[in-house]
Amino acid sequence: MDLDVVTTRGPMRSYDMGLVRVALVALVLLPAFAAPIRADDYGPRRGVREVRAAVPALVHRTMRELFLGSPIVDDAIVGSDNAIVDFHGDRGRGIAALTYKNATWWLVGSVFEQQRAGWSWWTGDSPAAPWSCRTTTKTAPTAAYLRDALGADAATVALWTAHGRDPRDVVLPFSPIRGSDMPQACATGAIYIVNGHTSVANDAGYRVSWTSPEAFGLANVHGRAPDDAEMSGPGANSIFYIYANGGPVALSAPKSTLSIWCPFVLDTGVHYIIEFSGADGRLGPIRATLNDNTLTFEIPAFTAPAKADLRGEVDYLPYRKR
Repeated sequence: MDLDVVTTRGPMRSYDMGLVRVALVALVLLPAFAAPIRADDYGPRRGVREVRAAVPALVHRTMRELFLGSPIVDDAIVGSDNAIVDFHGDRGRGIAALTYKNATWWLVGSVFEQQRAGWSWWTGDSPAAPWSCRTTTKTAPTAAYLRDALGADAATVALWTAHGRDPRDVVLPFSPIRGSDMPQACATGAIYIVNGHTSVANDAGYRVSWTSPEAFGLANVHGRAPDDAEMSGPGANSIFYIYANGGPVALSAPKSTLSIWCPFVLDTGVHYIIEFSGADGRLGPIRATLNDNTLTFEIPAFTAPAKADLRGEVDYLPYRKR
């Protein structure tokens, strides 16, 4: 068995070094349970398996919205606690940059090829520059593009350049894109609006929207990721926090919908809830529906005092045995 294809010289810092003690046992058992590893993959075998499993779930929603087909991973390049993964659908392709933290892989940014009238362009999407015009290119992404547009780790980009498959090697049929025309939006200065919702500011890669919170008197709506202790410490079960402020008069909010796409793969074996403080009376726990790695909460009508400090926390709970 040739393991050199997926072995690096340095260990993954966040992985349990105790695994070294069972390496010989793992080698014996590996053929029975290891996920397939492609010739173009590079890095620790465990990391390669994990990012190969994570990326289809993390990019599927965008691939669907852009009518690019279901994502299939071409190669996975893993170096230390970072990874770059090439993937394609039947009508488009992309590249994802990931980082390992809080005991899971987070999507740092992604870039997708869109096609129209026989030509194509690549558009980057990251927390720092969501669907930004400045991250658009008409040529296959370079190492510099991945670093600048997605914030990909420089050392991992170098590994991708040396070992990954050139995006130009994947030949796909051209077809008109029925979604938004990004170059035209860049030219006209159009604002990207998703499904009539108002985007919620955050800097951790979540995609959060709430049906017109400003229409019922909320201001300064923003969110943040938990820190390490809040997300992965003993007894921790939170995955996101959302905040808003009430106006100078008492608030009366109608029913609304809050959706949260997470930059890591959500667990279908638990259920997710949100609960708010700062309202008049109890607001939550409200259980989410989970689809396409997106949590959707139906927030009931509620009231809150003037200058309310509304704070929401998204948690996960295991299903109770019946």
